[in-house]
Amino acid sequence: LASRLPRQGTLALGLGTSKEAAATNAWSSLAEGFQSCAAGYGTGWNAWHQRHPTPRNFASKLPAAANALYVRSATVLKVHEDRTFPGALVASLSVPWGEASDSRGGYHLVWSRDLVESAGALVAMGATTEARQVLTYLISTQQADGHWLQNQWLGGKPFWQGVQLDETGFPVLLASLLRQYKALNDVAVTDMVTRALRFIVHEG
Repeated sequence: LASRLPRQGTLALGLGTSKEAAATNAWSSLAEGFQSCAAGYGTGWNAWHQRHPTPRNFASKLPAAANALYVRSATVLKVHEDRTFPGALVASLSVPWGEASDSRGGYHLVWSRDLVESAGALVAMGATTEARQVLTYLISTQQADGHWLQNQWLGGKPFWQGVQLDETGFPVLLASLLRQYKALNDVAVTDMVTRALRFIVHEG
């Protein structure tokens, strides 16, 4: 197929929950035109980075390579964020064991522990709005008995259902961190924290 294509062209990659949805997205992008799509995409990224620049207290002390690494690291955090469920970030865009297993599980799911670690990085770079969205996502996916699933799909559907107490403890730490930074705003955390700590105490 590749040998029959012209030497230059535009490739549209569409993603969706079905092949029809993916095709619709790809054709829509093609119809809009590459320059328009590229400009819109770049504008969104540039605006996000401008809202979260390298912190001033050490930006001037870092060599150019370290500044570039900071920007790249911030980009990696943002890339792992879902576009449908605010505050949901997958642990990694990978399955570390590759095709050695038929399991659909991996780090391309939401793990509350990894999610809170990502939120901590967001707080460190001044992105408290995004970190607060992580907290509200966690509040909305907490189980009735106070714990969080070992991991889940972005919409909250369980995958592995083992009990790991750090998955329950880390959201409490995030609530505390945001409170310390005076960034909780109107997010009510008392019920979430109480149920989580009760679960941890009961589980030992």
